[in-house]
Amino acid sequence: MYTTLKKYDKLLGGLFFLLILLFIITAINNTIFFNWAYERHKNPLSWYVRPILLIPFCYFAYKKRWSGVMFSLFCLFTSMFWFNKPEAVSEQVEMFLEFEKLWLHSEMNTAKLIQLSLIPISLFLLGYTFWKRSLWIGVLLLACIAFGKIAWGIYNTGNSGTSIILPAMTGLILCLVFVIYKKLKP
Repeated sequence: MYTTLKKYDKLLGGLFFLLILLFIITAINNTIFFNWAYERHKNPLSWYVRPILLIPFCYFAYKKRWSGVMFSLFCLFTSMFWFNKPEAVSEQVEMFLEFEKLWLHSEMNTAKLIQLSLIPISLFLLGYTFWKRSLWIGVLLLACIAFGKIAWGIYNTGNSGTSIILPAMTGLILCLVFVIYKKLKP
């Protein structure tokens, strides 16, 4: 089984990459799907699972498995709508997500392009770092990603941006535990 998976690793990775692109294109061009997904993204479980999905991403990069890396990214992107729409949503979460929705659909400019490009750049650097087995640089990048998301949220939305602190820090701590375990494991 492992040999078969290894044989088709890049092919499976490419398939998941295409699914990621399909998801992004659909989310950008289909307002009904985008709004449906964002209603489910209000569920707090969605906020906690997304940073935790960086653990398998880093693990598969460390193991040099394209299929696992791309599958993890596919899960990361789609996890925003895995959970049911919540019955009640805090005002902070509602305000933060409303800003994020409006921002994503606003006119493209240089500042927005730079900010958006930080997502694939940071994920590439994170994957590359673990691929090269630079665990401590990977830890630094994980921290930069978490604190960058928090700073972006607070800078752009004020107090409602604080709603992402706990999910981002929980994910960061769990990622750090994974890396430390991996580093200390003989």
